[in-house]
Amino acid sequence: VPLHHRQRLLALALEGPRAAIEELVLEVVVVVDGHVPQRHVAVVLAAGKGTRMGSDLPKVLHTLAGRPLLAHVIERARALSPKRIIVVYGHGGDAVPSALPGDDIVWALQSPQRGTGHAVMQALPHLSPEGPTLVLYGDVPLTRAQTLQALIDAARGGLALLTVDLDADKKLIE
Repeated sequence: VPLHHRQRLLALALEGPRAAIEELVLEVVVVVDGHVPQRHVAVVLAAGKGTRMGSDLPKVLHTLAGRPLLAHVIERARALSPKRIIVVYGHGGDAVPSALPGDDIVWALQSPQRGTGHAVMQALPHLSPEGPTLVLYGDVPLTRAQTLQALIDAARGGLALLTVDLDADKKLIE
């Protein structure tokens, strides 16, 4: 690592916020390794039955604003320019991939459905060891792209989780 980079790292370590240090480390890695860090891979979990919805239609094919829930999630994933989008489907068989064709989507079948962890395992053969993996739920269509990008940025050095902390006293639906 060139001396001026080491001096800048030391100065930031003593004075600057952690984000600035991580940004500089990323810059130094690019200079040293000679390549840009890998883009993320998006995995969308869409295999659930949706039993509580009281319908035989796969949960992710129920509509919001005239489009399947999964279409909204895939649109958000595409907005982040992933290296690859992997959709794990199961309940409803080929109805899910048939409803949402796309050349940029890798479809992974989860059969039988054995939970969320098992669903993610179905995507493993399509994942890359370089770059982060963003796992999305196919029935959560309203997460903003900016929020997801911040999550990806936070995960560059390891693991990042996005959670919601709801005030139990507030009504979600008036």
